[in-house]
Amino acid sequence: MSSTRKPTINYIIATHAAISKRRELTDAQSRYVLRYNLQILDSFLTSDTAITQITIICPDVPDESGEYYTKNGVYIDNLRSKGIAVEIFNVANEGISYTQYAKCFKKYKEFDYYIVMEDDWVINSTYPNFDTILLDLYKNTFKENIGFLDCWSPTFPRHDLPFHSAITVGILSNETVKCFLDLDNTALITLSQLEFSRILTSTGISIIDHHRAGFPTRILFWHTEAGTIRDHTKESRYSQASPMREPIFVPVQYYYNKNILKH
Repeated sequence: MSSTRKPTINYIIATHAAISKRRELTDAQSRYVLRYNLQILDSFLTSDTAITQITIICPDVPDESGEYYTKNGVYIDNLRSKGIAVEIFNVANEGISYTQYAKCFKKYKEFDYYIVMEDDWVINSTYPNFDTILLDLYKNTFKENIGFLDCWSPTFPRHDLPFHSAITVGILSNETVKCFLDLDNTALITLSQLEFSRILTSTGISIIDHHRAGFPTRILFWHTEAGTIRDHTKESRYSQASPMREPIFVPVQYYYNKNILKH
């Protein structure tokens, strides 16, 4: 990448239109999950952003609300008016989010960086300049521009992994995603959170979270079994870090009591 050229970022959103009871959302809330992502992006991003494309990955599953993909027109139009492309990438319903990411890497090879996001995760409203923060943090962390910067990657010796991307939303470079480009279809279909981490580790790619990158944040996570947001900060080795910032990425449930998001 030329040192004088502005970098380009593809903001990838893995989605699932079926109403999931695992999210503990009402049916009305579920139909707006993707809309929340786009609303926040529209409110934050300007024409100067390095995010030149937002890719919405759509697996071929029934849209149980009938509105999951159709309630987003105003935000998509606003983003496009700022010069940000919004692409709809239709894929077979195979695997989970990490399979969608890998297919998107193969489809769109031309970007310098990729922010990977699941539809039920959103950017924290504390960080309207999140794109600049993530890009600068990535460049400062990975001097060779190869690595995955996520929001939490604890040690995982049980599976012979030094670090496991327990919350797989974050940013990675073009050089990093090239390790996925030669995967066969079987590998893509079976790609799991653990396998996503294993592929990176086996190819010598470091998984570093915000704490280890010098940007300590709270670690919030939607605990499916408990039906609540859990703060892993107190349970992790980072509990003594100070100061402790708000997380950049938060589960969408984080917003429901804040009256920030509009239907």
